Amino acid sequence: MSETLRPRQSRGRLIGGIMFGVLIGLFSPYLLLLAPLVFLAPVLTARLYAHSGIWPVAASAAAQLIASIVFFGPVGGAMVFLAVILPLFATVNGVAREKPFAEQLRASLPAWILCALAAFLLGHLAAGMSLADYVAAEVESQLKLLPNGMADAVLSAFSGTGLPQDIDLMMLRAGFLQNGFLDAAERARALASVLSTVRNSMTLLLPGLLLSSAALTAVLSTAWPNRLLVREAKLPAACWEPVAKWHLPMGTSFALAALYLGSMIAARGFGIVEAEAVYAAATMIAGLAFRVQAAGSLERRFLAMGMRPGARGAAIGFFVLFPYFSDISFYYGMLSALVGPSYGAIPELLKRRRGDGDDGEDS
Repeated sequence: MSETLRPRQSRGRLIGGIMFGVLIGLFSPYLLLLAPLVFLAPVLTARLYAHSGIWPVAASAAAQLIASIVFFGPVGGAMVFLAVILPLFATVNGVAREKPFAEQLRASLPAWILCALAAFLLGHLAAGMSLADYVAAEVESQLKLLPNGMADAVLSAFSGTGLPQDIDLMMLRAGFLQNGFLDAAERARALASVLSTVRNSMTLLLPGLLLSSAALTAVLSTAWPNRLLVREAKLPAACWEPVAKWHLPMGTSFALAALYLGSMIAARGFGIVEAEAVYAAATMIAGLAFRVQAAGSLERRFLAMGMRPGARGAAIGFFVLFPYFSDISFYYGMLSALVGPSYGAIPELLKRRRGDGDDGEDS
């Protein structure tokens, strides 16, 4: 590990970092169950490295492993080890070795994605069934552990039938938790509907969610510690690439656009059912990549307009993250990746064919 990144910190700061790392680890199983926050624990742990060094990272990783074994069992612990802890240390190692930012990303992205796929394969082999069926079986077993009243409320809310209008009064009645408000036939139909929804959703969304979450975790866990350490002059400037320079490589832009548009035409244009999962995955993966491209393009535009850093960050965050505007940023990023004069794939291809290296303004 680089001497630069061995923080000479007070004992209190180190102990505080270790305590926070353990806290991250203990809460990590709950974050894994919440799809939008699945990346939060490893990203916070990577951020902790910039703040407190390697020992808090090791403490957090150990706590994450122990908590996942307790919460999900030995197989779940092994999956977390593969999907989170191994690529996390690979990412931290890239930071410690002071590699250029682009080189770190080129190593971090495949590490997170391949480890996520390995964990997925391990879960599939260990369960002896598809992960969608496994999750549905777990949902069913957890529902059966609930009192009938609580189970009926959950089933009604998620099966599409909806809760009774007088549910508040029902909950006050004696025996509500034990007896519930659905009869056996209604409960069976509601359960079948919920489990069918779980299976279909997992089959359709899991591949894209897995890959896009791994890619997002790779980007954030690489970018955040590098940005902080470069700003504090603890890393050379090459370890951070300003957002204004963020862009997709030419081949990646072409591949993602072709995957997204091709799967969309197959699934929605020709109604090929088998293409729906590919289209869903392509939407998530290309959506993440093209929004990163959009963020870089907008940063260049806002810099040219003389906007302050805080205003630029707020405007980009609003445009990229908020509903409706996020969809616009997806297509804006795709256009920027394909035809933007500075980093667009098509202008870049034409320049290479002409042997012309001039740059222009980005769109």
